[in-house]
This record gives sequence, C-alpha cells and structure tokens, in this order.
Amino acid sequence: MADVRLENVSKKFGSVEAVAAFSETIREGEFVSLLGPSGCGKTTTLRIIAGFERATTGRVFIGNELVSCSETNLYKPPEERNIGMVFQSYAVWPHMNVFANVGYPLKVRGMDKKKIREKVQHVLELVHLEGLDRRLPSQLSGGQQQRVALARALVAEPALLLLDEPLSNLDAKLRESMRFEIKDVQRRLGITVVYVTHDQAEAMVMSDRIIVMDRGYVQQTGSPRDIYETPANRFVADFIGLINFLEGNLVSTEGTEGVVALAGIPGPVHLRGRLHAAMKAGDRVVLAARPESIAVLSEPAPGAVPGRLIRKIYLGNEMDYRVALGPLEVRATGPAATDGLAEGSPVWLDFNRIVVMPF
Repeated sequence: MADVRLENVSKKFGSVEAVAAFSETIREGEFVSLLGPSGCGKTTTLRIIAGFERATTGRVFIGNELVSCSETNLYKPPEERNIGMVFQSYAVWPHMNVFANVGYPLKVRGMDKKKIREKVQHVLELVHLEGLDRRLPSQLSGGQQQRVALARALVAEPALLLLDEPLSNLDAKLRESMRFEIKDVQRRLGITVVYVTHDQAEAMVMSDRIIVMDRGYVQQTGSPRDIYETPANRFVADFIGLINFLEGNLVSTEGTEGVVALAGIPGPVHLRGRLHAAMKAGDRVVLAARPESIAVLSEPAPGAVPGRLIRKIYLGNEMDYRVALGPLEVRATGPAATDGLAEGSPVWLDFNRIVVMPF
C-alpha cells in the first residue's frame, strides 16, 4: 500500500491546459474517485500518476518515492512505479486463457511456475473467477472479462491500483454489482485506489473521498456526503445529483440563514435557506434545492408555495413530479405509495434544506 501526493501538477497539450495546479494527497488505503464531465482532466491526471503522461509542471510521489519532477526532469516509467492499472476497454489478450492473462505480469518478471500458479489461483478466488482459468476471453461475459483485468492488475501485489472508467462498457445491472465487488476487493486488500469516472452514482457508492474536476481544475474535494449536501459552488451542485436552481434577491440575513424573495414568480414569495457564503441583503442570489427536499402537498400549509402539477412519473419506489411555479418548473420527488395527486391540479411545495448561493 502507498499514499499518492501530487504537488502543483499541470499538463498542457500545446496551448490547451488539460490539468491545472492540481495538488492533492490520497492517503494510504483510501478509495478516491476523480469525477467530472468529459474533458475535465480526470483521465489525464490518472495517466500522470501512472506514468503514461509526463506532467508539464509539478511533482508526483507514490509512497515516499518521487516518481515525477518537472524541475529536475525526473521521470519513472509505469513499470517502475509498482502500480496496477485497469482500463476501460478491459485490454485482455484474446488468444490467452484466463490463467495466462492474469499470470502474465508475473511471467515477465521471471517468477517460477509454482509461485505463479499459487498467486493466480489466489487472485482468481478474490475476484470470484475460480474454475474459469482455462476459458478464453471470448467464452466470458463482459463482467467476467473485467474481473480478469482486475485480477491481472492485482496479481503482482501493487502498492496502488488505478482504474480508468472500468465499468462504462457494462450494462446497468452488471455495472451496479461490479461497483460493490471492486469496493469489497479494495477493503479486503486495504489497497490504495484512484478511480476515474463520470458516473456520479459510482463515485458516491464506492469512494471514501471524491475529487470533482472541471476544465482542468479541482472544484471540490470531500466525502460523498460533503459533496452532495454542501457543494462548493454551482458547478458541483449541478453536476452531482439532481437540483433545482431558483433565482432571487436576498431580503435579510440572520446568522447562517437568509430570506430570499424569488424572482419571476407571482407573490411575493419568500423562502428561508442556509447561506453558502458571506452575503448581504440586496444581493442577487440562487436558491439550490434537491428534488427530495421538496414535499408536494395537496393542501395549503404555512410557508408552502402554490403551484400546478404539470406531470408525474412513476419510478417504482418513488414519484417524480414536475410543478409549475408561474413560468418556472420545479422538480420534486416523493414516495409512490402516498401519491394521490392528479396532473393539472393545484399543489403546494414545502421547501426544506435550501442552500442560498451567490448568483
């Protein structure tokens, strides 16, 4: 196991800065996801850690070892970094059976056959592929091929495991089950993992911490709960999960809370929320509210905002509501078992856990 430290790392491709001023420490035994939209710099960052890309500036440490330094032109290639890598495309050799695929890293190291067999059998059991060692990749499902790639990355007992969107080619149900399998393997081995994904659910389920990136910059680092409940800015709030943004003006503040007059809605309509940052009365602001924090009521209630139910969608365990507040549309969710609302009927929205963010 090893920690990973990046100090002021950047990467330019010509005039394009793919990664900018990236400084983070990933602790030993931690599962950290790099999360963000396409082109945000997450895969480039992973490739810099792996040694497939050389950073334009900055230093990279794996454990106590400096593996990359732009100032001294130090660079250690991937094979000298004691890492395991799992790619999006599996990258298993079609002409080799499972045993040969998994054992290949040990074979090129010159390990004796008996030791190779012991290690391969152990790691195949770890990823639930025991008994399939003689099968070719063409005889395996997508999930089994991904397990082969994972086993091959783990067989040499690396200090660090890097995964680049390894589940994106799997169907939804298999992808969900593989999330838990990868996390279970990581916990049993106690290995440090850096995981690249654009899938929020994957990052939320698997990670100890999430590093959210956009346009090469780190936007926020924190636990899944921190990222979801206290986003650092509007980008993070919008990218993680579903959210409603309502514009308005800050009427008053009291401690960490503020009262906002909503713009564009017949009223006036005032809502109270937690202040995201230091703001003053009169500031133009944005209210951020998750759909699950908005209750849709069939009768008026103190503080509830009147609207009209445009549409409702049955999702099995919950209902997805679209409600018109004047010209605005708000999305809310609620238990399907208690639904008795008709599309087109008047409803009232009871907002909870609102965050007041700078405009």
